[in-house]
Amino acid sequence: AVVSTQSTGKLSRKCAFFNETTSKWSSKGCKTTENPETGKIECTCDHTTSFAVLLSISEIKDRTQEKVSLVMAIINITFLVLTFLAITPFKKLRQKQLVALQNQLVLSLILGNVA
Repeated sequence: AVVSTQSTGKLSRKCAFFNETTSKWSSKGCKTTENPETGKIECTCDHTTSFAVLLSISEIKDRTQEKVSLVMAIINITFLVLTFLAITPFKKLRQKQLVALQNQLVLSLILGNVA
């Protein structure tokens, strides 16, 4: 199988396929050819599995997005718990069908975020 793609910048590129047995990307049987004049990359693989041009197969060093996601999840759970605590103590309010549905939805969202 052969595929060509346009390259940009100075990123490391490698042709690879997803090995379903090991659940990892592998470049075994794939050759990467980059033409600096045209900026095109050609992948030549000796098998017909699904493959792609990976911009980087190394571990991501910047964990900023991971930290921001964690902070946002904590804020989300906090406000869901506050919403639940604002509705639950009032028995008269809980007897209304719409409020009961909201309460169940809030509980489902809390469990979904925690799990």
